[in-house]
Order: sequence, then structure tokens, then C-alpha cells
Amino acid sequence: LNASYIVSEVAPSLGQLGNPGVLSFNVPVYDFTRGETALVTIVGGGNPDLLAEKQRDIKLSLNYDLPLFRRSSLQVEYFRNRSDDVTRSFPLLTPAVEAAFPDRVLRDAEGRLVSIDRRPVTFDEVEGSRMRWGINLSGRIASEQAEEARGGARGQGAGRPGGGGRPPGFGRHGQGGRWNLSVYHTWRFTDRVTIAPGALVL
Repeated sequence: LNASYIVSEVAPSLGQLGNPGVLSFNVPVYDFTRGETALVTIVGGGNPDLLAEKQRDIKLSLNYDLPLFRRSSLQVEYFRNRSDDVTRSFPLLTPAVEAAFPDRVLRDAEGRLVSIDRRPVTFDEVEGSRMRWGINLSGRIASEQAEEARGGARGQGAGRPGGGGRPPGFGRHGQGGRWNLSVYHTWRFTDRVTIAPGALVL
């Protein structure tokens, strides 16, 4: 059994903070609010106002040796991740995103989309939980005769000058190998993003 709780802070990358500003003109963008495609100016580059991300991760795990083969085990792992002030690329401009970041969108007097500031943004909270479980099975392919031949080869090699002789497993009597089977499955219980305080949870 193993349990861990990790708290850490992650700063935005230098590029996310300080990339030079770039203007791209006449970029076709679908406006979900008006139901039409508009040619808009896209603002790109870094955002010096990004915050440091605070991460809190919980992990519980179980590793149990199964009495099936010499090497077989059952593994169960539960993860819970929660992060505040998460740096992400600007999402698809839906009405909910526009309501959360109104200063990133410019419209004309008739409500037509004019420009979008797509520099990185800080999401309020990202959280998720999942469980991963599976089995690992492993064994030998070699027969008992091959194992005995391998043991005899070791004994003969040890009695020769300098310990010479054929290496263990060499020749037709030492043919063999190993087999391994691993099967895992993951359940996702929660996967939520809160764009901004009071905004729609995705």
C-alpha cells in the first residue's frame, strides 16, 4: 500500500510570459454568438500577467502479488488532481468563454466580431479524478529439460580452466524465453475546468 500527497507550484514558461506580440489579420473565425463566419484580427504572443499554478495531487495505490505465476501482480491506483490558476491556451470562443473573458473580444457597434486576443489565459481551477487498475502476468517458456540442460551447462563451464564454456542458455537445449501480459483499464470519475470564478464549469 502506498499513499502520497504532493503540493507544488509551477510557473508559466518563458514563452507563455514573454513571447513578442503578433497580429494576424483577416483570419476566418466562426462566431457562435451570431452564427456566422467573420474575418477578424487575432492577437498572439505572451501574457506577462499569468499567475503561478498551484497543484495538489493525491495518489493511493495497491500492489498485490498474485499466487498464479512466479511473477504476477494486481495493481490499483487512484489519482485526484486539483490545480488553481492554470495556464492554458485561449479556448474556442463560445458564448461562455466570451462571458468569462470579455476584455479579450472586440465587436463593432452592430455586434460583429472584430478581433480576438488569443494570448494564454489563466483558468481558475482544473480538477480531475480517476482510477487505474490492471494485472501483470509473467512466466517462463522453457521446459524442465531446458532448465536442467541450462544448469548442467553452468556446471560444466565452471569446471573448465578460466571458467570457459558455453554461456547459459546457449544451444538447442537452452532454448527458451519469457512471456509477459499486462492489461490495464482506467475509469475517469471527474474532469472539470472552471474558466473563471462564477463562470460555467466545463
